[in-house]
Amino acid sequence: KLQALAGRKITQPRDLFDIYILNSQINPSDIEKIKVSAEIIKKAHENIFVISFEQFKNTVIFYLSKDDQTIYNTPDVLDEIKLTTANLIEKIKK
Repeated sequence: KLQALAGRKITQPRDLFDIYILNSQINPSDIEKIKVSAEIIKKAHENIFVISFEQFKNTVIFYLSKDDQTIYNTPDVLDEIKLTTANLIEKIKK
């Protein structure tokens, strides 16, 4: 998923959301086992912050259940998703 976030010609908000969801399933001791090049880490981190709320709403929220749409349908929640994902990427980078 990091490679997808870093490597697509057009950044896809679903890649950000998938990494965010997967983050809760990663055992902290397993983070050091994730091997990704520094270039992919850098580009993935940059691409997190080019995703707008409108893109996220149209390509992710639209496909979620009604309950999940209520949870994720604010710019503040997207900001939290971005920060959480960026923090995970920073941990992988170390």
